[in-house]
Amino acid sequence: MSQYTTPVSAAFEMQRTMINQSQRMAEQSVAFQKSMGKLFLNGLESQKSAQQSGVAFTKAALHSYFDAIEATIPGSRGNVEQVRDIVDEQFETLSEGHSELYEGVEQEFERSLENYDDLSEEYLNALKEQTTLVLENAEDMEAQTVEAVERFESQAEEFQEQAREQLDA
Repeated sequence: MSQYTTPVSAAFEMQRTMINQSQRMAEQSVAFQKSMGKLFLNGLESQKSAQQSGVAFTKAALHSYFDAIEATIPGSRGNVEQVRDIVDEQFETLSEGHSELYEGVEQEFERSLENYDDLSEEYLNALKEQTTLVLENAEDMEAQTVEAVERFESQAEEFQEQAREQLDA
């Protein structure tokens, strides 16, 4: 390689490196987004569990309160049992509603993650194909550029030689 083609080749090599790094960054970005989706789903499960524990704790606290009323107020057992049954029904409805809500959110988010996986896979495949094409075109362009520079260099050397011969003559 001549003194002129080395910088040209170095520039094309730098371009290839940047293209490959861009592809790796895109792949890492997609992997990161997938990980974040899975973390969100895990967090949703933890939130659901914490919410259920909170509801169970509140229900137990109310039952303790009702027990205390029954123990301290004679003859209140029948009324307290009615209120306890109503509260239990309300807590059952609340628990069912929360379960349905979380199941729906989980199912929709899982479906979204599956769709994202499919789309990101298609995106990455297209990116790989495009990167391959760009790199192939860059190699062709590099070869043509190096050939043109070498041809120009050869012509310049011939011109210099002819100029020297004419000056000598």
